[in-house]
Amino acid sequence: MQNLESVWMSNGNSICLLKALLQFDIIIGLNHTDIDECIDETDNCDDNAACTNTDGSFTCLCEPGFSGDGVQCEGKIILIQI
Repeated sequence: MQNLESVWMSNGNSICLLKALLQFDIIIGLNHTDIDECIDETDNCDDNAACTNTDGSFTCLCEPGFSGDGVQCEGKIILIQI
């Protein structure tokens, strides 16, 4: 719904339509069942990232020692002489 709302606003269409879209989104939200993409393994997080479920989405955060946006994490290999 967020994309539709911004399209309607940028086209300058009436506030009533935007209000109707917002009300529709709220009504749909009442019957909403969240899908946990992390458990379903439908997320796109890197193997070296932690997936966190959020309402209607998910976030990816690189594990300690790795950097990136969570979808792509890079780390350094540290060699220790024994």
